[in-house]
Amino acid sequence: MAAGVQSVRKVLPAFQVCRAPSGPEELQQLLAPVATQLEAAGKLGSGSRSPYLNHFKVVGEAAQALSWVAYSGPNCGMRSPPDHVSDALQAAEFYANKVLKDWRPKDATHGEWVAALKAVLKAMQDFCAAEYPRGPAWKEGGLSAACFLQGDSGAPSSTRAPAAQPPSAPPAAATTSQPGAAQPAKRAGQVPRAPPPPPPGHLTKPRGGPADEELRKASGPTGVAALFADLNRGTAVTAGLRKVTADMKTKNRPAQEGAGIAAPAKPQAGAVAAPQRAAPTPAAQPPRFELVQGQKWAVEHQVGVPDLVVADTEPKHTVYVYGCRNSTIQVKGKVNAISLDKCSRVGLLFDRVVASVELVNSSSVDVQCTGGVPTLAIDACDGVQLYLPRSSLDTDVTTAKSSGVNIIVLAGDEDGGKEAEGPAEAAVPEQFVTRFRDGAWVTTPVSHSGA
Repeated sequence: MAAGVQSVRKVLPAFQVCRAPSGPEELQQLLAPVATQLEAAGKLGSGSRSPYLNHFKVVGEAAQALSWVAYSGPNCGMRSPPDHVSDALQAAEFYANKVLKDWRPKDATHGEWVAALKAVLKAMQDFCAAEYPRGPAWKEGGLSAACFLQGDSGAPSSTRAPAAQPPSAPPAAATTSQPGAAQPAKRAGQVPRAPPPPPPGHLTKPRGGPADEELRKASGPTGVAALFADLNRGTAVTAGLRKVTADMKTKNRPAQEGAGIAAPAKPQAGAVAAPQRAAPTPAAQPPRFELVQGQKWAVEHQVGVPDLVVADTEPKHTVYVYGCRNSTIQVKGKVNAISLDKCSRVGLLFDRVVASVELVNSSSVDVQCTGGVPTLAIDACDGVQLYLPRSSLDTDVTTAKSSGVNIIVLAGDEDGGKEAEGPAEAAVPEQFVTRFRDGAWVTTPVSHSGA
């Protein structure tokens, strides 16, 4: 796992100095060291009869988080880097729980190892969310992957990384070497020289002179450097945690102490309250509405647009709606699929869909179908109103981790225009009860009876 993280670390500078790979072959060439480590991690748990088989499987699943560097866009078959790392963490937790069940009563070291590995993956997820939430941002007009792998031999002087200095050079100059190069020791009485400009985009190297180097050493590693430092510590990452003794547990405290609520501290006389800083407002993203490569309609970051119409559609087209607020989107004609992600107070009106309509991470959404749709999938949403015609009653509605989902079947007409039935509304269950019946666990929705 440590070797895999180091291979990812060597790839990170390429995102800052290289242009986007021209094809899968060039990307595979750049990520070959990462792929080698992933393959090695996957072979650990195959065909092994070791008592540490579950440990090997934990590493194999956790190592899949390193492949976030291969993300190339929403259509690449992968989730975004933070979500991809989160999926790997959840997969690793399945075998990690088996490790804890089998080994924690025998040796607490195994529990510390699991906690350390999970801490590393969570730190990696936070790093991806902060630095690469939508994938690597390649440099337009930058180097090719081949030049980067050859040590930037064809790079212009403004982007070429300076060579490592001999041992007699001061540490300030040595900080501009490539990651992993040995740092020479500072000789007594030697006056440090001004360092050459560092290559752009290095995440773990200071951009200043000796003063910044001393400040970095005093403050300790931050960002991705802290992630690698924690990984190298292994099980020692939990050494700084304070042990909870028996007298600290709530059940062992006196009744008046355990049930009490700590009173807020009173401000000292004459003290002036420090002004509170307002939370930073996220930067507004530019709206986007276009047909990408003749197949995908991208509708992104639309705010306050009440009459956005997607016309000229074809059955092979897909529609992706992302980050929209207080808007209404109408999709005319027949399309293959519609996805609505991270939207709030959005109305979606469509005619016919060949495959499915998917709602993810959204709230206060109204969806109306005027023709037909085979499947409606709702995941992690709150406040969804589905309006279906009576001609589409065979639609499958799948929900997960969602609340406030209602299905309204619109009124139908008989011959002559006479209304047959009014709208019928039904709520999708949110609570379930599981009981053991006839040798199996049976789950049914919770029913509330009242007057």
